[in-house]
Amino acid sequence: MNDDTPVSFDAVPAFPDFEPIGLRHRVMFASRAVVFPPVCSEYTFTNLFAWTKTYDYRLSRLNDALIIRKGRGNAISFLQPLWTGDPLAAVLGCRDFLRDSTEVSQPFLVIERCCKDLAETIQQEADAFGLAVRPDRDDFDYLYEIQDLIALSGRRYHKKKHHLNAFIKTYEYEYISLGSHTRNELIQECQVFADRWCNEKECEKDLSLSSEECAVSRMLAFFHVLGLKGGVIRMNGEIVALTLAEALNPDTLVIHVEKAVAGVPGLYQAINWEFLRRDGVGYRYVNREQDLGVDGLRQAKLSYHPVKLVEKYDIFSQ
Repeated sequence: MNDDTPVSFDAVPAFPDFEPIGLRHRVMFASRAVVFPPVCSEYTFTNLFAWTKTYDYRLSRLNDALIIRKGRGNAISFLQPLWTGDPLAAVLGCRDFLRDSTEVSQPFLVIERCCKDLAETIQQEADAFGLAVRPDRDDFDYLYEIQDLIALSGRRYHKKKHHLNAFIKTYEYEYISLGSHTRNELIQECQVFADRWCNEKECEKDLSLSSEECAVSRMLAFFHVLGLKGGVIRMNGEIVALTLAEALNPDTLVIHVEKAVAGVPGLYQAINWEFLRRDGVGYRYVNREQDLGVDGLRQAKLSYHPVKLVEKYDIFSQ
């Protein structure tokens, strides 16, 4: 079977057998997203596909649930079971698999990055089945009103607006939208920029940055197949900022990537503002993903005043 030959849910291996996630699963995710629109940023096909080189995501089906196994080194856990009317049965199936086939001692992690609605469902039965549900603040997504980030009105956005206006007045730049119309040559130019950004940040010395570098490269390599959108800023003929995004659900965009060269004040504000005002049309919210517990990233995301934190939880076997 070619890797990109579409498969249906029924063709996914039955639990506890698994297969690596690949392009062949894209249509399945797209069709299910119509019925089960994602709320948490992890559960787009793009996110899973882009990060599979790092986390070795593998898929299985357990009754009506899509099971997503995550592995890194010797550690195995699961993401939230998707599309199921009986999430508890799926969670218990994952717990039993880990208990019976891996070396674990109580307590152990079963499900990570579980969205709030499913976590609340499991919480109702947690004690009876020896489960514990705990919030993971580091993985909460940041949700913003797009119009707030375009207008940047009021005192709370004064500093952002000042940096943006100073950038616009100081620099000559060009913003270019990325989408289905974008030529491959421009996508390749984006990859050159991403490589240059990583060289400057010495990504090879940081596991999280090198993993992200791989994910960004996969998004760019399959940009058109994945149906991504985004934008770049050019200055003096070179790309100096890049953002990559897609629809998370009918009223929300999710930004997977936002990068800019160092030493240009206001550039991050500019790429965010330009993308949302030009390419955020038709959406009310933008999800800017999590901060992973990184202090500087948390402060930066909070400084844009989210309207909501999209809560996520971990489920443990006690």
